[in-house]
Order: sequence, then structure tokens, then C-alpha cells
Amino acid sequence: NIIPNGIRSSHHQRQLSGGNGGGLGNPPPASNQVQPPLSTHISTPYYKESLSSDNAPLEGEDCQQHPNRSKKRLARKAALARASRRRKKEYVQNLEGEVRRLENRISELERRYLNITQKDIASEMDDEEKQRQLMKAAVQQKLAMILETKQSEEDRAGELIDLIKSYAQASQDRQGRIDYYLNRVKECMTPGLQVKFAIWSLTQDKDFYSKSPGGGGGLWDSLMRKELELTEEQEQKVLAERDDLAVKRRNLLQADRELEDFRAQARKQIVELQQSLKKCGEVFTAEQLARFLVWSKKNMWCVQMMDGIYHRT
Repeated sequence: NIIPNGIRSSHHQRQLSGGNGGGLGNPPPASNQVQPPLSTHISTPYYKESLSSDNAPLEGEDCQQHPNRSKKRLARKAALARASRRRKKEYVQNLEGEVRRLENRISELERRYLNITQKDIASEMDDEEKQRQLMKAAVQQKLAMILETKQSEEDRAGELIDLIKSYAQASQDRQGRIDYYLNRVKECMTPGLQVKFAIWSLTQDKDFYSKSPGGGGGLWDSLMRKELELTEEQEQKVLAERDDLAVKRRNLLQADRELEDFRAQARKQIVELQQSLKKCGEVFTAEQLARFLVWSKKNMWCVQMMDGIYHRT
């Protein structure tokens, strides 16, 4: 059969393309048949498709496990570093806690020691003594600051000498207060007014206690027999202590006279001690004296032991 060129050409194309119309081409697929998607990629021996990193196969097991090993190694190092810092922090905290415990223990022992060795009068310092102690502590602090400066010994000698003199003057003023403390001792030795009256009334002559014939009587009769209504038995017991009270009164007055002698002797000894210390201090330089005062402040526990052992020598 002879087919026109135009018709044969379109018919031939439909056969080759599998289009509708039948003929020699493949029949058209049914409308309800799902066709697999056509790949848009081309693969030839001379061209290999480049896949994305998500779908690309890894060559070798090392390439696949290397990132995981790096992450695990970094995580392990971080964990070890955190553990080391935690142990170091705990160690420092334990040391700080031990230091605080020992400091509290030292303070407690010092407080106990001072309570045992010091007299009650030392714990009852008046305002003047407190101010003196504060001034001496301030001088020691200033001396420490001057010693830490980079000035030469000659440049700071004048300031050190002035501070040392003020510190020594405070000590001399404290020693000069011996009259104040001895007066307090004398006050403690002296009985109160009521006790003085009782001792005086029991150390009189016998006529002082006799009964007046007319019933008028004296001080003893009006107080003891009429005001207090002492029985005869009570009066005899009280009067029996007259001789012993007279001896105690004379002894107490003698102690008072000895206290005055001690006052004069103490003044003399203090003056002589200050003179000797002055000669000894002239041997040292101002720098050396300042360092001694600073050391004594830092090592107060050692200096305070003198309260307990000074009088043993």
C-alpha cells in the first residue's frame, strides 16, 4: 500500500512513541496503572552522577566512624576536666574549712588562757585604757605599712621614731596609772560604811556597853537593846567577838599602811625600769624596734604567754 508521506510520517512517529491510535507501537498504559518515576540522572562509563552528602556512600568504615570517635574523645576530655575541677574545688574547700576550724580553736584556747591568767581587774578596763590599747594597735599598723614601702631606711627613720615614741609613751602612761589601780585595791580592802560602824561599835571600851542606871543609856543601849531588841544571850555572843575583831581591825589598818609603802616602792621601781629600757632601746635602730613591734602584733599568742610565765622566774 502506498501511504502519503505526511500521513506515514505521523503514523510512524506514533508507533515509535507509543502514542494512542494503535498500530505497531506498544499499547498505551491503563489510566489506573502507576508508572515508576523516570530517573532524570544519567550514568555512563564516562560520567558518574554526583550524589548529595546525605545519600552518598562512604568509602570505608573509618570514614564513617571518625566523626563519632572525635566527638566521644572530646566529651570524655570535657568530663575528665570537669571532674578534675570539682576535685580541686572540693580539696580547696576542705582546706579552707580546716583553716577556719583551727583558727576558731586557736581563738578559743587564747580566750580560755586569758581568762585563766588575767585578773578580773584587767577585764574591767575603763574607757581610757581601751582608747590607749586602740591607739597602740593603730601605731603598730602604721609601722607595718611604713615597713612595706620601698623607701630607704634613712628616709623613713624619722616617721618610725615618732611612732615608736608615741607607742612608748602609751606604755609609760599605763605604768603611770599605778595610783588608779592601787586606789581600787585600797577601796576593796576598806569595809563598807555599815561594816565600819559595826566594827567600831564592837571595839569600844566596856563602859560603852554598860546599862545606864536611869534607863537612858547610850548608843549601844538604844540601838541593840531597844531598836533591835537583842536578848541577853545574843548580846553576850556578839560581845564575845570584840577582842578578835579588834585584832582584825589592826591588821587591816596595817595592810593599808603597807599598801601605801608599796605605792612608793612601785613608783620608784617603775621609774628605774623605764630608765633601763630607754638605755636598751638606744642600742636598736628605729627600723629594728619597728619590726619588733610589728612582729609582736602578728604573734600575739606568743607574747600573751608572758602573763602566765613572767612571774615564775
